[in-house]
Amino acid sequence: MLNYRLLVAAAIMAVGIFLVVGCETTTGPELNASEAGAVEDEASADQKTTESSESGRITTEEAAGECSAGWKCIDKKIKAYRLDNCTFVDRKECPLGCFNDTCRKSEVCTAGFKCKREYYRAYQSESCAWLQKTKCEFGCQDGKCKNSTSASSANNTETAQAATTPTMVIETYQTLKMGEPATYTASGIDHNLSIYNIDVGQVQIIIDGKKSEWLTDNSNYTSSGITMFIKDIYFQSYAGGRREITYKMG
Repeated sequence: MLNYRLLVAAAIMAVGIFLVVGCETTTGPELNASEAGAVEDEASADQKTTESSESGRITTEEAAGECSAGWKCIDKKIKAYRLDNCTFVDRKECPLGCFNDTCRKSEVCTAGFKCKREYYRAYQSESCAWLQKTKCEFGCQDGKCKNSTSASSANNTETAQAATTPTMVIETYQTLKMGEPATYTASGIDHNLSIYNIDVGQVQIIIDGKKSEWLTDNSNYTSSGITMFIKDIYFQSYAGGRREITYKMG
């Protein structure tokens, strides 16, 4: 009987020790609902910021909503002005492309007389426009018209060379600028000429209120019984740039 009581007492003591040790062992303080939500939101925000930074869509200053104001290339042919709050306004198209946050400008040429194709000589300005074009009967070389040479004598004992003045056919072209209409008179009738739209290498013109399709260099447009032959198209995209054509009527 005594042994039975000792066994029961030992069992009760073991259970008590187990319960005391179990209560004292914890994994740390529990968080209430608001604290847990704050931790979760903070982790989510950190993850979103990391993902955006890795993708390159948001810069550090854009994430903070503070940017340096100025023009930025937002596309290969479009630039826009970025405000201090990182929003873009006043978008502009760059016909020649956008590079280093600015529109590419037309090339600059060395002014002087040059050969424009094999049989033409013309003066090229710094804006790369061709002026004073003339045709060389014997061809153009080094910016000059070639001269003809007389034939040698029959017995080849004397060689005579005479420089002759080349026959130059002067082609007269007129200039028509964007926003400056002109008048052409044919058979006693006045016809109104103007540029409707102009871009790099193409132009639309109006004859007596009738608009043409897009035309290129060395093309023509006929309306109201008259024909306008367009020789060259000049377009500079920057403010105050050259926007005009050279033409003749036929």
